[in-house]
Amino acid sequence: MTHSEDKARDYFRFHLFRRTPSRYVYFPLAGITFIGAVAFLLFGRIYYAFFLTFISVMILVIRRALINTTVNSILKKMSLADYNYSLHFSEEKLTFETSSSRKEYLYEDLLGIVETKRYFYFYVSKNAALILLKTGLKDGERTELETFLRQKKRYRYYNYR
Repeated sequence: MTHSEDKARDYFRFHLFRRTPSRYVYFPLAGITFIGAVAFLLFGRIYYAFFLTFISVMILVIRRALINTTVNSILKKMSLADYNYSLHFSEEKLTFETSSSRKEYLYEDLLGIVETKRYFYFYVSKNAALILLKTGLKDGERTELETFLRQKKRYRYYNYR
């Protein structure tokens, strides 16, 4: 595996869209304003209903725009190291290895194992993860790894894109 801007962009977008607590603010706020729009529509206040519908849609659009701006800002500040790395799996630990270093992580010490359609994310801290691209694996290896990881207690599948 190698680091790339696409992997970093996908990771930060996933992390900011799915894993941050801000979604607990934006979605209820948009829901409340939409319920208000429906209430105004029932009382015959069409202009207020349209206005609140517009506000609820804008809340969701603003969230998406803020996340995309944040990701672009992070990637501009980041310099992705140009090196290869590999991940090795054993029954009790995950090993991250580069040409100059080696780090071992016990599965129980990982904060989470997340599977999306394209990646496996192994969260080593709240905001950092080891990334495994699924297309880098053969079909048999991929299904074997998915089965193996589903047995781990911190595994979670996200249907993201």
